[in-house]
Amino acid sequence: MWIESHVELGRHPKLLRLSRALGTSRAAVMGHLHFLWHWAIQYAQDGSLTAFGADEIALAGEWEGDPETFVKGLHEAGFVDADNLLHDWHEYAGRILERKAANRKRVQNWRARNEHAARDLSAPSEYETETNALRNGHVTVTCASGNGRPTNLPTNLPTNLPTNLPTNQQARAARGEDSTEDASRGGAKPKAKRAKPKAELPEVPSALDTEHFGAAWADWQAHRREIHKPLTPTATRNQFLQLAEWGPERATIAIRHSIANGWTGIFEPRVNGNGAQPVGELNPDDEANRLAAAGRAAKRARGEA
Repeated sequence: MWIESHVELGRHPKLLRLSRALGTSRAAVMGHLHFLWHWAIQYAQDGSLTAFGADEIALAGEWEGDPETFVKGLHEAGFVDADNLLHDWHEYAGRILERKAANRKRVQNWRARNEHAARDLSAPSEYETETNALRNGHVTVTCASGNGRPTNLPTNLPTNLPTNLPTNQQARAARGEDSTEDASRGGAKPKAKRAKPKAELPEVPSALDTEHFGAAWADWQAHRREIHKPLTPTATRNQFLQLAEWGPERATIAIRHSIANGWTGIFEPRVNGNGAQPVGELNPDDEANRLAAAGRAAKRARGEA
């Protein structure tokens, strides 16, 4: 609970009068008043102090001096009216108490509605209807709530149905159908996932069809699969167009260089950052030169000298 406390109270003429009457500071008077108001919220909710003596009122306000002086000062300063009511009590605390009462009533109504709904849900109905699981016409069985015995069972149902089969298999048996297949697979057959057909990659063009390029290209495809970015037909065709312009030797060096750097695209090694590695400077037939070129390219990619 709380009450309104206005900022101008500390310098209000009424508080100054009470401070002089009690011979204490304004800060102390502020405390005594708030203690009194907080006490009244609980024990004098109508704002009337008639039922309480001066000593009780002084104790409520945490006043340790003469109780009569405290009560007289409250009256003279205007904090307690002549009819022994706290001044403007309804305007401030009264509205708060009204809201509290309204909230309490709303909670009580909500609980009553929910308890009533819970009783309605738990009460048995006059008839309980269950739908038989057999699929031969969706037989509906109506049971009286008193004894739970069916009242409209059909008389032509088979009596020798196996009891250890799933419901859908019992229905098949009732219709005279073979349920062996269903029993073996434990229910409906799951749908098989169709594998997507793999697109065929274009063949190496004749302009690049050399032994060394073929080996490098096979390594390139394996590299792309290993980094989970396999080649697509469209990407392959575009790469062949670029590599054919470079020629098989230059293309082989570029592929080896790109694999060594773990790239997803094919790039030629650069000498000084201004252009591509000239064709013919390295002999792709020389395995030692090829490995040395790849090593130098890897160092350049790492920023080493």
